[in-house]
Amino acid sequence: MIPPLPTEILHHIIKLSLPVVSFKSFRERYDLLLVYSLVNSTWRALGRKELYEELLVKDSREAAAVLSVEGAREAVKRVHLGCDESLASDELPDVDLGTVELPRSVKELRISGLCVNAEDLPSLGHLEVIHLRWFGLGYAMSSLPALPIPASLPLFSSLSTLSLLDPYLFLQSFPTWTRWFNPTHFPLLRQLSLGFTYSLQELGEDDDFHEAPSFLAPQLTTLSVTQGFSELGNDSDFPWTKFIALCELALFPNYWQPTGLLRAALQSVPGSLSMLRVGDCRDVDKRYQMENAWQEDVLGALATAFAEGSPSL
Repeated sequence: MIPPLPTEILHHIIKLSLPVVSFKSFRERYDLLLVYSLVNSTWRALGRKELYEELLVKDSREAAAVLSVEGAREAVKRVHLGCDESLASDELPDVDLGTVELPRSVKELRISGLCVNAEDLPSLGHLEVIHLRWFGLGYAMSSLPALPIPASLPLFSSLSTLSLLDPYLFLQSFPTWTRWFNPTHFPLLRQLSLGFTYSLQELGEDDDFHEAPSFLAPQLTTLSVTQGFSELGNDSDFPWTKFIALCELALFPNYWQPTGLLRAALQSVPGSLSMLRVGDCRDVDKRYQMENAWQEDVLGALATAFAEGSPSL
């Protein structure tokens, strides 16, 4: 006989017993919650609530099906759309968010391996956190007819955190970075992650990608830059000097020349940082870490920055 416990404590027990949410752990989470649902009606209700709070689906069709289940729309808070691994093909399927109709209860959205079109964006205006990885902006499928590039994009009035990893902007169907990556569209944005993790250096490398963050830089308090196989952050166009409110900085430099990103950031960010984090690009070939004495280069660059009186440190 299980002794009666307050609902709040039971919910906490269930949360602590589950693995961290990911595409790889979702089946394990589901099986555990299925077992909990057999205990009694209270455990079943709490397990169901926990299951629907974090929704992991491959595409908009699966999302629409799950959200049609009774109680799901009221419970869901975070939605993961797409696949866990990157796609080898340049043909990214469309996410087609118009068929999903995300509930207002959803505050966080993660999209991976899919294409986001301009007409999908109005449905995301209420979100507070968006993570996009290995994604396209605009129409990726060459078989689709070209559509006019929208003159303007919607306002993300609640968005505070945005992550863009491995972006590809299709210039024939989406406005250029500098036309929409600004405070007008993101008035409350404070945390931004930019970067690349794969070897396709041309991803997102349209003419103004490196210049675009300059418009948002003054309002950001947290920034993360991941180089992967790119030179992101090294070039003179990257607006390090404009991050005047920056408090937390995370840098993930490439393996063959990690000091370039560290020097560029620590010599140029004007304000004193409260936290600096330096890590490796986990998706990049680990051999570089050993062959190039990556750790020694990073520590040497940090020591030099301290010795030279970096304004960031």
